[in-house]
Amino acid sequence: MPAGPMTAALAVVALFSVIDGAAQPPRAGRPVPRESVVHNPIRIATLAESEDGVVTTRVTYTEKAATGEVRTTRSVALARGFRYKLSTCLTFHSDGSAPLTTCLDRLIDTRLAHGPVHATAPVVRLVRPRPSGPVSWAYFAGYGQVTYAARTGAAAKAGAGSDVAADVFAVVAHSWPDNGLQGAGVAVARQGQTRATLPANDPVKPAGPFSGAINTGRADSICRPDPSIARGPLPSGVTSSHPAYRGAPAFYEVGRPTGAFAGRPPLGVMLVIHGGGWYYNGSGATQSDRPVADRWRARGWETVNLTYHACGRSLDDVLWFYDQTRAWLGRSAIVCASGASAGGHLALMLASKRNGVYCVVSQGGPTDLRTVQNQTAYDRTTGRSTQLNGGRTLHNVGAAAFGEENLAAVSPVNLAATYLKGTRVLQGFAVADPLVPYQQATDLRAAMLAANPSAYVDTVQLARGAVSFVHAPVSQAAMADFNAREELLVAPITPMSCPAATMAVHP
Repeated sequence: MPAGPMTAALAVVALFSVIDGAAQPPRAGRPVPRESVVHNPIRIATLAESEDGVVTTRVTYTEKAATGEVRTTRSVALARGFRYKLSTCLTFHSDGSAPLTTCLDRLIDTRLAHGPVHATAPVVRLVRPRPSGPVSWAYFAGYGQVTYAARTGAAAKAGAGSDVAADVFAVVAHSWPDNGLQGAGVAVARQGQTRATLPANDPVKPAGPFSGAINTGRADSICRPDPSIARGPLPSGVTSSHPAYRGAPAFYEVGRPTGAFAGRPPLGVMLVIHGGGWYYNGSGATQSDRPVADRWRARGWETVNLTYHACGRSLDDVLWFYDQTRAWLGRSAIVCASGASAGGHLALMLASKRNGVYCVVSQGGPTDLRTVQNQTAYDRTTGRSTQLNGGRTLHNVGAAAFGEENLAAVSPVNLAATYLKGTRVLQGFAVADPLVPYQQATDLRAAMLAANPSAYVDTVQLARGAVSFVHAPVSQAAMADFNAREELLVAPITPMSCPAATMAVHP
């Protein structure tokens, strides 16, 4: 980072304090807990963890609800000459549900300032029901982060499309404590109780320097949407408005068959589901997957290239698009799903949750978030699959999205005996994939064959090369072979096997 985006401010920082309000005693006969407060200093790692500001998380109660609030209770001093983003996040996590997170940002430009600028991050509040089960738990966790624009106009995401650009912000300071959730979290008492304890910290700790708690794959990290916006017009033969998807929860693009199949009834409908750690989303994400949609359109398929709400809501949105497709087409139509990375995981989860998914193409999709942290992925330094860091990061990203206690319920390997066992599956993994171990593919294959010895599950590793693929480039020959395997996957489908009246998506 440039010399001292916050260093100069420390010499003249003027801090102010906010006195905590006095706790109110519970009313007689009603076991309402007293408020709970946690203070975490904002620390600058490059300056020996020097403190510059404080983030305070406060939880107050009624009989049935808890209100969490996180705010900057001591201002942050920002050095002149930079563009900053001050972020506040508040997560609520209850046993058995996906974490719910709200984050707000404040942009501050000090390039024209005459000296340090003292600022606070936005205040975030959430009101949630208190847990009511005999052994249920819940907690709030607050987090503050200071970033600065380290680069301007750089690609927002690798492979997200050359015309999708955004500033890149680097972490300067943050409030995540060394003891993680135990220091940042505030346990929420169950209804009828006045005390509560936090669940244990996630024990999976990837190596490497701390780079923030938002979408980083650190233990107990936070899943926050990272949307992108598509640039330019829609491709020819593609629409983002279709009567089958009125009231859609997220952006989508419906594409008609092309080339020799243009004007003909489609052979089937391919749902195209992008990746990005379950947090990357938006129309820019669908734009990045247009080459996949184009490949299937050229084969005579209609495509629904879709995005979704990030994090724990991602699977629900994918299920919604499938259900609407079925409602429009009827039960006899052929519907498949293709996904990359997190999108491959969502495609496999779709096939486990819904009857009638004919096939799934998963490119580098994780299949067991319960075990991935113990499996080795490709290590660029050794040239072999010897490192655990990729799987550990992936486990934590999945836990941030769905909740660590829920990972069994969102692991396709654990669901191989459901509808998934009757779905035709193709899994392709790059040999040099540093994130998702290839064992994730072989584990799903073994589980599906155990559930259904005649299951069609084609699993292949793609040799290294220069052709873009999920997580790592592959050779031209390997990519050609994978494309041929895609065609074999759907080879049983012919125009004669699909009634044209049910296959036509467009009225």
